[in-house]
Amino acid sequence: MDHLGGGPYVIRQLDTVEAFADVFALEQRVWELASGDDAVPVHVMVATVKCGALVLGAYDGAGALVGFAYSFFGRRRGELLHWSHILGVLPEHRGRGVARQLKFAQRERVLAQGLGLIAWTFDPLQVENAHLNLTVLGATSSEYLRDVYGSSESPLHRGVATDRLVVEWRLDSPAVRARASAAPQSGTPGASPAAAPASRPDAWVNGVRSAGGGWLAWEDAPRPATGAARPGLRVPPRFTDMLREAPTLALDWRSRTREAFEAYLVRGFVVDDFVRDGDRGGHYVLTRIG
Repeated sequence: MDHLGGGPYVIRQLDTVEAFADVFALEQRVWELASGDDAVPVHVMVATVKCGALVLGAYDGAGALVGFAYSFFGRRRGELLHWSHILGVLPEHRGRGVARQLKFAQRERVLAQGLGLIAWTFDPLQVENAHLNLTVLGATSSEYLRDVYGSSESPLHRGVATDRLVVEWRLDSPAVRARASAAPQSGTPGASPAAAPASRPDAWVNGVRSAGGGWLAWEDAPRPATGAARPGLRVPPRFTDMLREAPTLALDWRSRTREAFEAYLVRGFVVDDFVRDGDRGGHYVLTRIG
C-alpha cells in the first residue's frame, strides 16, 4: 500500500525478500557499517513481518528507497505495543520530513492493529532526533538507559556508550492527533505547527561555555535544586561531529547528561519538550509530574 503521509515521499509497507534486501543495504549506508553485523538481517524481517512487524520504506520521486522504519510487537510495563527498533534516512534526504512521514505512517498502521502505543530509544545528545521525537511527534520520556546496545561497528558511535532515552508515543492522545493532522511548516521541514509553544524553563540544570574550535562545553556550575517545576537541560549541537573531532569533550557531555537525566527522572520528572537553538544546540524541558 502506498501512502503519501502529508509529504512528497511515498511510504510503502514492505513484505518481500527483495524489498527487505534493499532495506538491509540502506541500513549499512546510513550507519556506515562495514560488515552489516549490526544491521537487522533480511531473515529477521521476513520472520517478524509474518507475526505483525512493520517494515516501511520511503521512496523519492525517482522510485529510490531513501528511508525506512522497522517495528515489531512487544510488551512494556504490561502493555502491548509496537517497539520501533530502527529508523534511518539517507543524509541527502534528511531535513525534508521523511522521518515524520515514516512515523505517522507507522502510527496509522499500529492503530489499525488495535494498539495505542509505540516506544523506542534515541540518543539524547542528537539534537535533530530530540526535535523530531518530542516536538514534531509529541512523544515523552521518563526513562534513561545506560549503554543500551553496547559497542557498535558504526563509526558514528565512535566508542562512546550508547546511552538512550526511552520515548513513549501515545498514538491517540490529543497532542499526537493534532500533530498528525497538521501539515509540516513551510520552510521548516518536518516541523509541526500543531506543537504547543515551548515554555521557558523556570531553572537551568546547566550552563554552557565555549570550549574553542566552535564547540560548547558543560559549564561547571552548581546544578539547581530539583524543586524547580520545569527545569531546562542544555545540550550541544553536532554531537556526531564532536565524537569525531573532539572525543574527550563528547565523552564529558555523555557522562554529565547521564548524571543529570538520571537525577531528575528518578525524582518523578518527565522529558516532554525540546527547543532547538541553532548553533547553540538546544535544550530539553522536564516537567514534574504527580
